[in-house]
Amino acid sequence: FFDIHPPLGKFIIAFAAKFMNRAYDYTGDFPFNYIGDKYAAQRVPFYIERSMPALFSALSVPLLFILARLLRLSKPASVLAAAWLLFDNAVLVQSRHILIDSFLVFFILLSLCLCYFLEQYAEDHSVLLT
Repeated sequence: FFDIHPPLGKFIIAFAAKFMNRAYDYTGDFPFNYIGDKYAAQRVPFYIERSMPALFSALSVPLLFILARLLRLSKPASVLAAAWLLFDNAVLVQSRHILIDSFLVFFILLSLCLCYFLEQYAEDHSVLLT
């Protein structure tokens, strides 16, 4: 068994499900076996679980803008890069459903920003790191 998705994304979805159980008194008895079942008729508050990928996808757009600015792109080019991510159909679908890929995109962008900051810190404080 091999899964390409990181476990952190699954933990974030599980956190949302745990919050859903406490806040909405959902017992977890809906089986999710068949595609197309009516979740609203069974009082399944699935929108809580959908909100987490939507939140991380929404946070990816300004993070990409920041990364583009850190890489010394111009403001119009940075806005264009963020707009491409914002209006990408795959990202829209991933953020609309309960999928793990939006967490992957967010944490890749975050790690690239942190790598850039670490490299800049190492150049500025090279005496401290040797």
